[in-house]
Amino acid sequence: MYKLFAIFLIASMASESMAMSHRLRRQAVTSSTTAAAPIAAAQPSSGNGQNITMEQCLLGCPVTPEYNPVCGSNGVTYSNPGRLLCAQACGESEYR
Repeated sequence: MYKLFAIFLIASMASESMAMSHRLRRQAVTSSTTAAAPIAAAQPSSGNGQNITMEQCLLGCPVTPEYNPVCGSNGVTYSNPGRLLCAQACGESEYR
């Protein structure tokens, strides 16, 4: 009986870890309906006097990998509210 319980416990833990791995991988993949944020004409400042592109600014944002999509009024779907706030901070003016 103890061996059966141990096998069940190991199988359950392995199954859960695989499911979590798949869930995280799925969240990290950008869906085909999610467009990349456009590079704005205005150049945000990096704080040291140098201008950086919108793409560089977005890559530097400390955001979580959670998947909780929000839609911007510019037609861009952001993967979570943090990404939307990052785009706003980097100079993207159209959002909701």
